Amino acid sequence: MYAMAESRRISHVAFFLAILMLLSLVIPPAHGRADDETPPSARQGEYLGRGLVAVLVDNGVFLSWRYLMTDPDEIAFNVYKNGVKVNPEPITNSTNYLDTTGFDSSQYQISAIIGGKEIMQPDTVSVWHKPYLSIPLDKPADGRTKDGGHYSYIASDASVGDLDGDGEYEIVFLWNPDNAKDNSQSGYTGNVLIDAIKLDGTRLWRIDLGVNIRAGAHYTQLMVYDLDGDGKAEVVVKTADGTIDGTGQVIGDGTKDYRNDGGYILSGPEYLTLFDGATGRALSTVPYEPQRGNVNDWGDGYGNRVDRFLAAIAYLDGVRPSVIMSRGYYTRTVLVAYDYIGGELVKRWTFDTDEVGRQYEGQGNHNLSVLDADGDGRDEIMFGALAIDDDGTLMYSTGLGHGDAMHAGKLDPNRPGYQVVSVHEHSGAAYGLEMRDAATGEILWGEHTGKDTGRGMAADIDPNYPGYESWGSGITNGQMVPYTKVYAANGEAIYEMEEAPRSTNFAIWWDGDLGRELFDHIWDNETARGIPVIYKWDYVNKQLVEIFRAEGTLTNNHTKGNPALQADILGDWREELLLRSEDSTEFRLYTTTIPTSYRIPALMQDPVYRLGIAWQNVAYNQPPHTGFYLGYGATEFPKANLFLTGSEETLQEVYRFDFGSDTAAGSTGVQNQAYHEASGYGFVNTSGITVSANHVTLPQDARFAVDLPNANYRVTIKLGHATEATNAGVRSEYVQKLAVRDVDAGQTLQYSYDIALVDGQLEFDFSGTAIHLQEITIERYPAKAPGQAITIYMAGDSTMQSYAEINAPQEGWGQRFGEYFAPGVVVKNFAIGGRSSKSFLVDGRLDAVLREIRPGDFFFISFGHNDASYNIPERYASPADYKMYLARYVNGARQRGATPVLLTPVGRRDFNASTQQFNVSFPEYVQAMKEVAQELGADLIDLSALSIALYNQVGPSGTEKIFLYANPGEYPKYPNGVSDNTHFSSYGAKVIAGLVASAVKEMNLAISPYVIDPDVEEPEPEPANELYEEDFEGDPSEARYALVNATGYNGQLNGAVVEVDGNNVLEMTQTNQGGPRAKVFRLFDAVHGDIVKVNFDWHSGNVRAWPSEGHITLMDADENMILTLYTTSSSNSPIGFFTGYYPADYGSRDTAIPEEGVTLTGILRDQWVNVDVTIHFLEKKLDLTLTSKSNPSLKETYTDIPLSAGTPYANNVRAIRFLGTRKGGGGTLTWTTWIDNVRIEGMKQEPQAGDQTALIALIQTAKSIDLSVYTPESVAVFNRALAAAEAIVGTDASQAVIDHAYNMLNVAVHSLTTVPRDPVSEYKFDFGPGDAAEGYIRVDAKHAYIEGNGYGFADTSLVVDENRHTGDALKEDFVRVNGTSFLVEMEPGNYRVTLTIGDSLESTNVGVVMEQMDKLPVTTVASGQYQDFTYDIALIDGVFNFEFSGNTPKVSALKIEKLPASEPGDKPVIYLASDSTVASYAEVYRPQAGWGEKLGDYFDLSQIAIDNRAVGGLSSKTFLTLGYLNDILLQISEGDYLFMQWGHNDSTPVRPERYLTPEQFKVYLKLYIDGARQRGAVPVLVTPVNRRDFTGDVLNKSFPEYVQAMKEVAQETGTLLVDLNQASWEYFQELGPEGTKAIFLWTGDKEDNTHLQEYGATKVAEIVARLVKELNIPLSDLVTLPDVQPNGWAQATISGPASAYLGQHVELNIGVTKVQQAFHVADVIVRYDPAVLEFATTEGEDGMTLLADSAFATKRDNVHVLAAAVRPGDGLIRIIAIASGDGVEGSGNLFALQGQVKSDAAIGDVTVAVTKFDASHDGEQGSVDISGASHTIAISEEPPVPPVTDKTALNAAISQGQSKLEHAVEGNKLSMYEVGAKADLQAAIAAAIAVAENVWATQAQVDEATSALHAAIQQFESRFITLVEGQTSITIRDLSILAKYFGITSSDPNWSEVAAADLFDEGVIDIRVLAAVAQMILADW
Repeated sequence: MYAMAESRRISHVAFFLAILMLLSLVIPPAHGRADDETPPSARQGEYLGRGLVAVLVDNGVFLSWRYLMTDPDEIAFNVYKNGVKVNPEPITNSTNYLDTTGFDSSQYQISAIIGGKEIMQPDTVSVWHKPYLSIPLDKPADGRTKDGGHYSYIASDASVGDLDGDGEYEIVFLWNPDNAKDNSQSGYTGNVLIDAIKLDGTRLWRIDLGVNIRAGAHYTQLMVYDLDGDGKAEVVVKTADGTIDGTGQVIGDGTKDYRNDGGYILSGPEYLTLFDGATGRALSTVPYEPQRGNVNDWGDGYGNRVDRFLAAIAYLDGVRPSVIMSRGYYTRTVLVAYDYIGGELVKRWTFDTDEVGRQYEGQGNHNLSVLDADGDGRDEIMFGALAIDDDGTLMYSTGLGHGDAMHAGKLDPNRPGYQVVSVHEHSGAAYGLEMRDAATGEILWGEHTGKDTGRGMAADIDPNYPGYESWGSGITNGQMVPYTKVYAANGEAIYEMEEAPRSTNFAIWWDGDLGRELFDHIWDNETARGIPVIYKWDYVNKQLVEIFRAEGTLTNNHTKGNPALQADILGDWREELLLRSEDSTEFRLYTTTIPTSYRIPALMQDPVYRLGIAWQNVAYNQPPHTGFYLGYGATEFPKANLFLTGSEETLQEVYRFDFGSDTAAGSTGVQNQAYHEASGYGFVNTSGITVSANHVTLPQDARFAVDLPNANYRVTIKLGHATEATNAGVRSEYVQKLAVRDVDAGQTLQYSYDIALVDGQLEFDFSGTAIHLQEITIERYPAKAPGQAITIYMAGDSTMQSYAEINAPQEGWGQRFGEYFAPGVVVKNFAIGGRSSKSFLVDGRLDAVLREIRPGDFFFISFGHNDASYNIPERYASPADYKMYLARYVNGARQRGATPVLLTPVGRRDFNASTQQFNVSFPEYVQAMKEVAQELGADLIDLSALSIALYNQVGPSGTEKIFLYANPGEYPKYPNGVSDNTHFSSYGAKVIAGLVASAVKEMNLAISPYVIDPDVEEPEPEPANELYEEDFEGDPSEARYALVNATGYNGQLNGAVVEVDGNNVLEMTQTNQGGPRAKVFRLFDAVHGDIVKVNFDWHSGNVRAWPSEGHITLMDADENMILTLYTTSSSNSPIGFFTGYYPADYGSRDTAIPEEGVTLTGILRDQWVNVDVTIHFLEKKLDLTLTSKSNPSLKETYTDIPLSAGTPYANNVRAIRFLGTRKGGGGTLTWTTWIDNVRIEGMKQEPQAGDQTALIALIQTAKSIDLSVYTPESVAVFNRALAAAEAIVGTDASQAVIDHAYNMLNVAVHSLTTVPRDPVSEYKFDFGPGDAAEGYIRVDAKHAYIEGNGYGFADTSLVVDENRHTGDALKEDFVRVNGTSFLVEMEPGNYRVTLTIGDSLESTNVGVVMEQMDKLPVTTVASGQYQDFTYDIALIDGVFNFEFSGNTPKVSALKIEKLPASEPGDKPVIYLASDSTVASYAEVYRPQAGWGEKLGDYFDLSQIAIDNRAVGGLSSKTFLTLGYLNDILLQISEGDYLFMQWGHNDSTPVRPERYLTPEQFKVYLKLYIDGARQRGAVPVLVTPVNRRDFTGDVLNKSFPEYVQAMKEVAQETGTLLVDLNQASWEYFQELGPEGTKAIFLWTGDKEDNTHLQEYGATKVAEIVARLVKELNIPLSDLVTLPDVQPNGWAQATISGPASAYLGQHVELNIGVTKVQQAFHVADVIVRYDPAVLEFATTEGEDGMTLLADSAFATKRDNVHVLAAAVRPGDGLIRIIAIASGDGVEGSGNLFALQGQVKSDAAIGDVTVAVTKFDASHDGEQGSVDISGASHTIAISEEPPVPPVTDKTALNAAISQGQSKLEHAVEGNKLSMYEVGAKADLQAAIAAAIAVAENVWATQAQVDEATSALHAAIQQFESRFITLVEGQTSITIRDLSILAKYFGITSSDPNWSEVAAADLFDEGVIDIRVLAAVAQMILADW
């Protein structure tokens, strides 16, 4: 079939001549198909491993692996994470899996189940943290050409092959200089280099092709393939004199340079060389054939066409591969085939057009393809328009000439054999695009283009047409321009030219269906760079949809936009992308993470595809295709007939233990033998072992031990019992290798795993309830050989690990370590956050390193940060255990020939405030590591000392550059800034890596010579003083301050720099406004110091009206108030001041200043005053001097003013707050004030060492105590205090630190007891130095807290005793708590806390935070008064923390009483803790709703109650700190549930009070979980509902880091998880950008993409309920999901014109489709843009705006609009309508809105949407799904000209349909139509009428509508009821059937055959029925 373009204009003569030419060239006759020949022999193929890959995705970890050609069809797979099987059932239909419980730290294996045996596969893989694998490259240095030109290198085209025979691919690629040339371009180029690398970046070798090989796409064709069948690939490439192989050997004469002045190489010898793939050594070099000879013979004389080379691999004998090299295709064409035999390249044959015939010249392409075209089992070469047979003879030529693109494979599933699609360059070619039969050359179809059709694509992109679609194009300015229509595989033109996909570069299998996606790039023609993208073809809307973009990478080969390589390299059958980074310093290997349900053999084992990968890099790269049909509709995926070269490693069996009394031959029998050193194996404890014939049954925790040499082993364990179920798991070498598994009775589990043995004894620790062990087989891996490069493996924590760019500026130093090493050293960073030496081992990470490490490698080990986390048991390792673990790391590395290097833990940013010297972090662990290094003789780098020395050099401020510090807005992840004293910035990571590299360089290690000069840029030393100055005269853009709003004040002062008397000053002003009003002058960076001097000029101004006041306050970086100066509205009033916090509260007074602590100066207001303040932070006091500027002699100085005692100042000054106060009911505030000449200087004080005499004496006394008689608990407290005290001795510690250490030890000594401590349910503390009141415990200021001692002050140096001696034992004495906490240890539970506060002599100003809750805000208790403050507190963490603040914080007594547990109610309660997306709302806020208020609709509320405690604007942090969690925990009881959805507000750094980092978020979530569980309730984590955040049509995942953190918490704590984030994302993505507007608060002028409207809240609540249902917990049974369709009673629709112009009338039709439930009443709200559209209105009697009658119309006879109201300002119309009779039963429009485009509307798109559609039937209310119910109108200025169309056929079809509809009757009898048929036809007719009446409809739309209506009519006729299938009328055939069954009744078994003919419902076929049918026949006539 020929599909010729109708517009073609070719004369008859020209066409005839073209046919003659084609006939003459199809010589010799085409070979016949070898259908009768013997089936082909097996081909050589590569051994491949499983290629398992694991990638971190938003909702877990995606895994995929290979299904191999050698696998049996019935194979199944299991997925194991850290030894635990994660898939519920074996995976049979695919080879991918999404582990929703996976994390970045997970490690995975898969098992294969074959014949009932489960065999673990050897690969253990870690998770990729990025969507790609980063492969570092050793980029060559830049160079200069012969004429001085500069060039750099680009990582260019690549191929893959298994170079070392390990079953995995290595990469071989070209380094092309950026001055590479097309053959048509003259000029010198740099040398072409070829690198071979492993996937970790290890370079195996580099080949330099030398100066005599020019760089360019047509010069070097790279063949990588196993040509000799040894399981290792070779490399074949054209070489020349001066080529240097991978071992440094020169080929030919290295002194020769044959380049001419134009840069061409047109003389000198040419070679073809085969290189060893493993070493790059040249193995065989032969002359390149053909030699160039006379350059002119190839088509030109300057060197263009002579050097056009192609290459391929082909199985010319059907069994072994040969290499094909070619020269020329524009004129003369030569192909030469070689075999690699006996270590030499041996020529097989030559094809030369000089010999075959000159008529075959010029037929080659810029590429080729290879496949077995004729079916004889041997490959042919599709060489452009030529086909070359396997023996080098010509098969045929189409004569169509040269082309740039070709696609060959199984393109048409409905044709036998293979097909080839080509495009052609010559304008005179008969076809610019054509498909031919690969075997015969027959042109199957084509299109003449008459132009150079330079691009073409064949890919299955449209499932409506079998096979591959094809189209051709050109390129203009880098953009694709279509040149042809799009053709189906059968030649049918399916799209017009302008509808063709704008992409022809590459095709790729990427997503989960069988169609192919289009790989291309976003091309920038100016920069000549392309960003790689993948498009999915939307065949419905005929548009490309971007589904993937690889930012940070570039495509290759200019506008051709191909990847370095596209191939099925890893994972399942989908293809990977190998792309170069923008700077060519790395390759990025991308793999798809889209699940697929298809299981297809690895494409790399399909012969056609594998050969396509070999030739893909040739000249103009083309995508590979398969030898079987792989496209939409494919059902069979045949396996190739292969024999494999290479295999997995050969293992040596060491033991085969057979357990039980019957021992198999060749096995070692084991029954219940105990371990003995002599035998070297056995059970450590034989108690409880039961021996049976074929197995032993073991007790829980049984251990079987085997003595073995330290090495790497594979273990295979067989479990099972003939008649009983098995439940068992196993741990080896600390690692849980097999989690507890269930095995059914009669079944066995054979499970294999790899293990690195370190301590000489392999232990099997069994767990489970039914452990039936049959066999253990142990096989030893051969020792590894040294690698091609030295690899440094790194084990450590978050300070070392690598981070993605999204975390900028955070980096770990291990991330930068590789930058300090020259090529030859590769760094593999295994470090991961949160790990200790213990958990890194238990996680199996050490095991993974030791199984991979090779002799000559290095192992850098640094732990300590997390080992010291005693409160996290899974991490904590005591110093002794730490040493033991480190020894395993050291010994394991050494046993494998590697060198371990220990690194003491890097220091934290932790300095002594007094000395400014940095403290050693984790000193016990630093010392322990040093001891390990000494004991084992291991190399050590004291990174602790190196880092501390660095920190001390640069000082505390300077270290902020090293650590993770950032200003607000500086980095996207930290919009509010960050201050992290543990982790490093990018700069800091480089500095620390440089410290380590410098140390390595000095150590004389094997890697020391590789260290590159670190060239570490040291930060500037910290200045002695910090200084800030501002006179407001400079460039405002360079100012280092900002004017910001004040916390806690909504009203604002207006701030600006103004000129006053010729001088710029900062003015703050407000006139006649309510108050208070505030503004803050805040520095970008605070000024720090032990002493901070502040000096500025202040004009207080004249504040009014009375009793208003003006305050200015110095504040620190934490907004703590230091000093406030104020002025009042009283005339001639003086300036006053006070220190510390005060809320500026008038109360009942006429002033907003404190009642006490205020000083009035003698300096009057309303004048310029110099303010000079010296703040002594360490001494907590300040000095103040005020000087009149107009009269300097008027000066007052105040010294030693006490600072607020309870305020934890940050020891800095950052801001001046301006506050104008106003009393409610007083006059309005008017105040203008100014400041100028601000100078703030911070200074450090030299630390003063304290007297340690008393402490040393106490230590000596303490050490003399005999501790043996005391309880272990009290001794542990004693030892902690003693260790802390001893750590201070000999240091320069201040007196305060010494005194506190003394108090700790003194308390510990007196706490030693011989009586065990019982749990305490009540405490009563009497504070102060006096005697305790009766029943109370005395606590004085020296009672320090030590963990375990029950209670005490955190820092006794900040506590002072006082006693007023009033005689009241409880109240006369107290303590002043000046900025510290009082801690009390009690069991978690609910408590009542009572604080007694007051003082007989002076007022008390105090605030108390309890368990992070500000329970007692700063409060003043008047002098002589006492108050009791009582609160109920839910304690979670077991330690009460009472944090005291205020200006004069004091406490007299504290009572804590345990409350009884809450009693369960009559039914359990679901408590909801969350934010505004869950909260309940009053009607005034409608339509806003939270899903929590709708959740009850989906639960049986007779069995469960829902208590929605969600509060808008809160995070998990503020919900706790504001007491909401406390309130829940006080009420929650056993059996209740706590649902918590957090993330929305936790992730808002701009709101620091809410913000939590993901790690902090995890801590808070665990508090919720613990709190619920402690009270018997069930916690349930709910990931945050996704926001409406689209990029194009793709919905972005919301809060991914917080979702991931919540999932981690769920896994770590075993908490139930409802993944609402993923489920809502899937639902919202399906709805799309428009449909989701009905979910979110898009109403009126609101466009809220976070909050839900009622409909959306209902849908989300339903999602939550469905997810709860899936949890399969008791609560799941109480979920009541609706019986109706998920989307409601129907689907709402809205339609209208696609475009309109200004002033045009428009009609919008509102209707329904997919009606599931008829309804009679509809309540509909429509949203429109009132700035664009308007509707006629009238005013109702009650003032309501109503829709005018002219503005709406009904569209059904039974539909009546009862009321229609409008909110014109909001753009909302509400319609209430009824449907009489049967109501609304079918699809169609209900009513229309008739409006007009405003004459002044903006040009552009406007959207109208249905935002509410409630329905009712028979008193029941239902909803109509409004998702997608929106319509967009393009608004233009002028009316467009309607297109000219022919609607004759459409109108005829409408008439035909209406006629059929008019005469049709529905029912179930003969001559009727099936029920529903008329409604469907009516809908089709209505759609056609809409097009017919639309003057703007295009011809394509008219034709489409005509076709659709014809199809609907045909479908309607098929639903005509007749006794003969397929009839559309009643005929005598029906009558004959009735005659056959004449007389039959309804009781007859055959009645169903004729029941439709029972026209009179009498249950009989009689003569009356026959007559009626006959009458029907006549009626048709």
